Amino acid sequence: MYFHFCSEQCREMFQTHPGLYSSKKRAKVAGGVIKSRKLRLATVPDPETAEAVGEYLQGLMGLKKSQVTGRWLTVRYDLLQLTL
Repeated sequence: MYFHFCSEQCREMFQTHPGLYSSKKRAKVAGGVIKSRKLRLATVPDPETAEAVGEYLQGLMGLKKSQVTGRWLTVRYDLLQLTL
């Protein structure tokens, strides 16, 4: 079986935590390292841009929650699946 990765970081994550990529083991492994970050944006995005950013981020594996409030982007993510 061959595996292809988008980056060296993803390959290393697979080698370190192969259970993240197995639906049977994922629930046991992924419950672990939840991080929260608050990032200051350069400008206040208009509502359409804020919504587009939220929709894009929701498509990332490991992202638990994202919210744009004024100039702030708050994200909660599983560190084993996503690196901010």
